[in-house]
Amino acid sequence: KDKPIAILLLQEHISYTVNDKLSEYLGVNVKGGIEGTITNFADHEITKNIDALPFIAGSVVTNTVNNPNITVLGSISKTAYTVLNNNDPFDGQPVTIDPPVMGIVTNFPNTKIFFLGDINGMESVPQPLTENIVNWLFKYQSSTPNFFIIWED
Repeated sequence: KDKPIAILLLQEHISYTVNDKLSEYLGVNVKGGIEGTITNFADHEITKNIDALPFIAGSVVTNTVNNPNITVLGSISKTAYTVLNNNDPFDGQPVTIDPPVMGIVTNFPNTKIFFLGDINGMESVPQPLTENIVNWLFKYQSSTPNFFIIWED
């Protein structure tokens, strides 16, 4: 019951569909399909020593503004991305923030949740990102957590 939980939530370019139920439950609203390069990183142990990460065909997290339960760790410049398949996550509205695509969910006690809106860039096991994620998910755990890797395609 009190065993820690670690969740690695990898999304994918969501085309013509609604947010999946797990992401919705966790409070991560993903939408659309874009490509670009993640170049804006928050200072965090997961993003340590990362300069850029390809974002090949993924979704944007649309509910990060004024949301205390999500910490954005990575975003793409609002002037340097391409919308894929006419699947604009902003529905044609002016983009006022750099599209957030990577971060953590902080409102589930005893649970660490990392999310990324694109699985394609992770297929090459980019370092040091992959090592940083694993270290963060399992750091300070009093026992080995139940670990879940979830990808939505």
